[in-house]
Formats: sequence, structure tokens, C-alpha cells
Amino acid sequence: MIINKTDLVNESELDDVLDWVTEIAPETPQVQTQYAEVPLDVLIGTNDDVSSAYPEHDSAGGLGVHHQDDYQSWIYESEGALSWVKVERVLADLPESIYRVKGFMYLSQHPDKKCTLQIVNQQISLDCHHTWLAEEPKNQLVFIGDPEINLDSFIKDIDTCAAAI
Repeated sequence: MIINKTDLVNESELDDVLDWVTEIAPETPQVQTQYAEVPLDVLIGTNDDVSSAYPEHDSAGGLGVHHQDDYQSWIYESEGALSWVKVERVLADLPESIYRVKGFMYLSQHPDKKCTLQIVNQQISLDCHHTWLAEEPKNQLVFIGDPEINLDSFIKDIDTCAAAI
């Protein structure tokens, strides 16, 4: 269980939250953090030993988390509608070294809907229940993965998924 923003409460309030979390989920490991700084291996579930993920953990509960070298993020943005059929084919070839993808999609199959795409561990989820409201439809995706990967050709493949509306 990730307990974020611990810097925004006093020690007594944090103790109350920790007691409550322990009461409702006594067997669940707890990660106290600030600014959502959680080691990637803990976040995606490849390290069940939360304490080992924090080598700089001190006795006062402070965490020294530095994961900038563990992953990199890339942003994909485009204005035009994309074909979900084509995008899905491109995503099927997503390298395993991409750990997470999340964002909004403007799809030709649902032009009035702001579709939310999420990918974790190669599992794709697409939710098209929200409308664009006053926003201009566009595609905005964030890819998180191994810093050694080059996504240039993959991004070009997404660009080939353009569709007319």
C-alpha cells in the first residue's frame, strides 16, 4: 500500500493513517513516500520485499528514493484521430522494456469520446466513457520504460495509424 504525501501531515496524523491502514490490511506491505517517489520494481510488482527497495531507509521512516536511472519517460502527442484497429496492432509489438503506458486517445471509432489508454505488463485497457467537453480532441500518451530503449521507430509506427473522420 502506497501512502503518499507523508510530508503534508504531522507525525500524529501519519500514525493515525498507518494504524488505520494496518487495521484494514494487516498483511499488506506499506510504502511511505513523498511526491509519489516509489521504486519502479515495487510499483510494478516485481519486488515484493518493500524494505529492500529502500536502501536509504532510516529508522525515522524517511525514504531516500532515486529512480531516475531506473526508467525514462517519453511523451507522444498528436492532433488527428487514430484508428484503434491500427493502434492495437502497433501496441501488440510494444517492447517488454516498456513498463507502463497511460494517456488519452482521439480515436476514429469514438470521435466524441476521450478514450483513456492504460498498459501495464503488456495488458491493454481502453476506456471510452468520457467526452471531450470543451477540450480539443488530441492524443497524449506517456510511455515509461527502460532508459536504454529507443522508441523513435515505435512512435513513427503510431503516426501511421492516422484515420479520417
